[in-house]
Amino acid sequence: MAAETLSWIKVQVVLASFIMVHCGGRLRKVRRKGWQWGISMACDGRWGVVRSRRTVLFGLVAMLFAGCGGGGGAGGATQQPALSVLGGQVVEGDIGQVSLVFTVQLDTASQKDVSVQFATQDDSARVADGDYQVVSGVLTIPAGTLQATVNVRINGDDVPEVDERFLLQLSNPTNATLATASAYGVIRNDDWRSAVSYSYDTSGNKIRQTEYESAGPDGRWGTADDAISRYHTYSYDALGHRTQDVAYWGDGADQTWLTGDDVIAWYEQYIYNPSGLCTERRWYQSSGPDGQWFTTDDIMQGRTSYRYDAFGQVLQRVDYVGAGADGIWGTQDDVIGRYEQFSYNAAGQRVQWVSYSDPGADGKWFTTDDRVWWWYRYRYDGAGRLADRDDVDGPGVDGRWGTADDVIGQYLAYTYDPAGNSDRIVRYDDAGGDGVWFTTDDRIASYTVQSFDAAAHLTETASFSAAGVDSIWFSADDKVHAFERREWSGGALQRVLAW
Repeated sequence: MAAETLSWIKVQVVLASFIMVHCGGRLRKVRRKGWQWGISMACDGRWGVVRSRRTVLFGLVAMLFAGCGGGGGAGGATQQPALSVLGGQVVEGDIGQVSLVFTVQLDTASQKDVSVQFATQDDSARVADGDYQVVSGVLTIPAGTLQATVNVRINGDDVPEVDERFLLQLSNPTNATLATASAYGVIRNDDWRSAVSYSYDTSGNKIRQTEYESAGPDGRWGTADDAISRYHTYSYDALGHRTQDVAYWGDGADQTWLTGDDVIAWYEQYIYNPSGLCTERRWYQSSGPDGQWFTTDDIMQGRTSYRYDAFGQVLQRVDYVGAGADGIWGTQDDVIGRYEQFSYNAAGQRVQWVSYSDPGADGKWFTTDDRVWWWYRYRYDGAGRLADRDDVDGPGVDGRWGTADDVIGQYLAYTYDPAGNSDRIVRYDDAGGDGVWFTTDDRIASYTVQSFDAAAHLTETASFSAAGVDSIWFSADDKVHAFERREWSGGALQRVLAW
């Protein structure tokens, strides 16, 4: 074999050895006929035989580009693990402090200690308001481990407020990269003023609604000693139509709620037509001379009748407050207290709701001079969603209701999240400096923010009544005047907590 050929094979072997050692592979010589020598190389478990200087060169170049693993890597360069921070939540409590824990984790273990700087940052929860205690520093994840935690102390109080949040921010990692550099910590309010719980039958019908006025001696909501203020029970027919609603407002002689002697305040009965539409609601407020509820002498205090269009949409609701001269309910001389009429567009969307409270000068109901109590108009956006509801105060210069110059008293504007849920409702009560409604200077009176879960269940409602110290609406210091949290399970509402 020529000397130059042997020298070239040596070069190939040296180069291949370098690459194989770098990749954790092996080398071996394979003898062939004549002068041809080959190098059988294993990298990541794959062996191959090269048979000439051209083949060896091609193989070496391919291995360099493939990073010895066939994956287009960085030629064997060590890749740093990635850091992420996971947020958490905690109930604040009334006194003392609790810890809210953030978890900082690596996607893969490192052979070296990993460190990263961290610091809290205000959001709706603020250090200046005493919501939590500021922390900052350097967190270390020891070599060979995957995570470490940061604890933030949360201050308890008995002030009703919305759920609040703050941020934990990571920066300047050592021996790692940042995949998720920040996460929220949520402080859950537990200072409720009232609660409502719901119970269901096996068909999913709501059979009881219980209202609570306090958390009881233990101070914790959702426990057996919560103080009941009243409750309702509901009955249904075989088709699932609600037929009765009974309101209990007293715990009876035994002073124990949810027992047989609980005091009934009133009950309602519902009547349906063959199409399953409710045509009448009857309201009873006295058990009658026999003192026994649900007997024929129970005294009716009012009733409501409903009329529908061909699509099953309610067109008219009439509230009757007396049985009339004949003393018999359900006859033509029943005394009307008010009535409401509804109108719809071609898409079946409600466009008008008018309530009438007086028969007017002619003394006859359902005539043109009936006195309007309220008049709502509804408008929709291009996606068919409710855009605003206008509250009309008067008929305007032309003296006719339902025309373009009607006097608006206020309106509600609706916005939506990407899932199509109504996430904010803003109430405007003045047309602003330009005197023109539905322009940018309309005066805000209040607004409500709504949150939903993935199943589109309403989970939280926060109502704001003032713009706060900065006088800017929709900022962190807006004044909350009401807050509700709704808890769901199996698609059914279980409890509402409110203050």
